Amino acid sequence: MNGQKPAPFERALLLLNYRRVHQWIAILSSIVLATLIVVLLGLTGLFLALLVSRGQVESEDRQAFLESKDFHNRWLQEVLPAEEARQQFLEQLQKDQGVGLLALAWSAHKRQTIWAPVLAWMVRTWPWTRHNWETMVALLIVAVVTAALRWGLQLVVHWSASEAALEAATRLRRGVCFQTLRLGSLFLKREGLNYPISVFTRHVEAVQEGLYLWLTSRWREPTRLLLLAVFAPLIEFGTSGGFPYLTVAFACLACLTWLVGGQLLIWYRQREHAWNQRAAEQLSLLQEGLRMMRLVRGYLMEGFHRQRLERQLEQYQHHIKRQHLVRVMFQQTSILLAILALTLLAFVAAWNTLENHMGLASILTMTLTLGALFFPISRMLRDRIVQKRAWESAAHLFDFLDQPGEVTETGQALSFEPLQRELQFENVTLRSPRDNRLLLEQVSFTVQAGQRVALVSADRATLHAIAYLMVRFYDPDHGVIRVDGQNIRRATLESLRSQICLVLQSDLVFTDTVANNISCGHPAYNLPKIIEAARMAHAHKFITKLPQGYDTVIGEQGHALTLFQRFQIALARAILRDPAVVVIEEPPVQLSEEEKTLLEDTYARFLPRRTVFFIPHRFHTLRSSDLVLFFHQGRLEGRGKHRDLLNESELYRQICFVEFHLLLADLDHFPFQSGGLPPAPNE
Repeated sequence: MNGQKPAPFERALLLLNYRRVHQWIAILSSIVLATLIVVLLGLTGLFLALLVSRGQVESEDRQAFLESKDFHNRWLQEVLPAEEARQQFLEQLQKDQGVGLLALAWSAHKRQTIWAPVLAWMVRTWPWTRHNWETMVALLIVAVVTAALRWGLQLVVHWSASEAALEAATRLRRGVCFQTLRLGSLFLKREGLNYPISVFTRHVEAVQEGLYLWLTSRWREPTRLLLLAVFAPLIEFGTSGGFPYLTVAFACLACLTWLVGGQLLIWYRQREHAWNQRAAEQLSLLQEGLRMMRLVRGYLMEGFHRQRLERQLEQYQHHIKRQHLVRVMFQQTSILLAILALTLLAFVAAWNTLENHMGLASILTMTLTLGALFFPISRMLRDRIVQKRAWESAAHLFDFLDQPGEVTETGQALSFEPLQRELQFENVTLRSPRDNRLLLEQVSFTVQAGQRVALVSADRATLHAIAYLMVRFYDPDHGVIRVDGQNIRRATLESLRSQICLVLQSDLVFTDTVANNISCGHPAYNLPKIIEAARMAHAHKFITKLPQGYDTVIGEQGHALTLFQRFQIALARAILRDPAVVVIEEPPVQLSEEEKTLLEDTYARFLPRRTVFFIPHRFHTLRSSDLVLFFHQGRLEGRGKHRDLLNESELYRQICFVEFHLLLADLDHFPFQSGGLPPAPNE
């Protein structure tokens, strides 16, 4: 392919090779299915021919067979080599009994049609073809067996296609999940979570449907169309021995009807869209009239409003009439075209019959065959819409899968030890990946190991950005982050993220058991360790009261928990991992006294000797922090103790008032330089 990458949908087709056996079973079975329709039509043609002729030989030929004339006798000896079979045939003729397919074989031989050798072989090979009732019963049995085989093959095709398409879709979904994790938060911030979700669901489903149709219809419908297109003229040529006028007439009329009907459909849709739009505009004006009743009554506009209403109703009525007229014209014109086409076909068929070119049975079989052409054509047209959607979705899907990761490890990445001395931000700048808004601008600070740090800002995105930068969900646009003097870009992601735990309100729990929520399914964390972590987070008590205890499914589709209970589960998850650094975003609700007591006890037992970054929602957390980092519009505006910042910064006092207004009573414990409460923020 000259080094070029395959088209997106072709890349999806390659995934079918993971179920190669199912793939080929589906394709080969679908091709066999296409041939069965021709078999059924052939059986129908034989049955109709036998029914019309009643298995009788024409009187002149019957007399010639009985008199053993040379021409008839030679053919009879070729078809029935056994003397006993010939004698039985003559006895049937003498008694004026039906001779089954023998009569059809003789008629085809006399006309020198292409079906003569086939019918002669059937009569020579199968004795049951020489009697009417035996032939009809045999044809019925063969038709039932063929229909049953078709039913079984349909099951095989769809089962095999489902297996192969589902395997490909599963691999695509797995790739989307891994790619989302690889791209990380920076990509999600820029594109939003809806984009990967749309790729995971809608686009993968469209590709899966396209693969399924490719296996079930891609080969069957063209094969069936080709076989029917060949079988139809063979019927006409085989029975008349002349030019297949009826087939050619059908093909020409079908093409003409297709072209005229297609142009008519385009015209109708254009007119329908125009009149629908105009009717919708008038209906909107009428609705506006209903909403302006107070204005009409208040300004005595009844007369003007009545005239305006009548004018709008008349215009709306006019547009609806035109819309109905256009619809009727399209429908009736389509019916007229169909009637004209059928009339011309009926004329050609009648001419063939009157000129003795084709018999009634052949005409009926031809009609069924030509009518059967509609199904593969219509199916192929419907499949084109699905395939087009699958191609478009495959382009979106592989465009997502081909995107390079934005946070990567270097080839010389090192395994970092847990934080022992200090964590530093040096001139860190970061813009929001989604809207390019400045989140951090030239931010520099140093946090000593073991300190409790409160992050305060009116913009929560700034505080979350600091947390995401520490675990390298994304990297700063400028600046460096160091752990014990080493740039975290040199660390392996595993060693970095194993020593920093995030407890953020956006990711407290997921839909799974309580045990898996705490352990994240890691086999190293057994149930006793999980229970110990839950006890430290004071979650064990309410967990044991759940319907299945630690096996209770929680999350969006599981057992409902309060916000504080979900926060306790997230704390237990962090406790279990024994991190050196933990980022805790407290619940943005007012806690009860009991919940405050439990939370403080958890902090007292879990946080000592760890470096903690709080995104606080309580003044108590601010007061107990060793260091408060205050950010405004992405810049670090202040650092120090909470009490000092309250006295020094009016902006900090305003933010505390806005962010912690539910706990204003706590402000009474702190004297301000200006006295009293901080001023309310400007409206």
